[in-house]
Amino acid sequence: GRDASYKNLDKIIHNFSKNKFHIDLIGKIDKKYGTNENINLLGFKNKEWIQKNLCNYDYLIVASDYREPFGIVYLEAVFSNVCIISTRTIGLINIFKNQYPTELLIENLEDFKLEDKIDFYNKSIKNINDIYKDARNFFSSDAIKQKWISSL
Repeated sequence: GRDASYKNLDKIIHNFSKNKFHIDLIGKIDKKYGTNENINLLGFKNKEWIQKNLCNYDYLIVASDYREPFGIVYLEAVFSNVCIISTRTIGLINIFKNQYPTELLIENLEDFKLEDKIDFYNKSIKNINDIYKDARNFFSSDAIKQKWISSL
């Protein structure tokens, strides 16, 4: 993606700078954020790189204020089995049909605690994997093909 104020990268970086986690920022991101031992600016990555490498990550953090109708980044994470920690966007809600655990949603960007989100995920991984499985089935190429055929 690109660096835009509504993506709240400054708040994500501020949150990460206070803990032991490592973050890779992917996209066209202003170097003003700098790097340190916890933060790497990887720059823009193409679709092939995302498909090949996203599975090597544990979490996708999306702190956007933008109410995009359908975020492909969520599906990329689901198909890579990456935990999504996100603000409540319409794209996320549409993909998971309101089944996504609210404990993994960022309700307040000013004071959310990443450690709490990760602890919840680790305790609930089986249930979350079932939710991901449902989403993968719903958005599989076969399921989409059947939906298109039935709509004709």
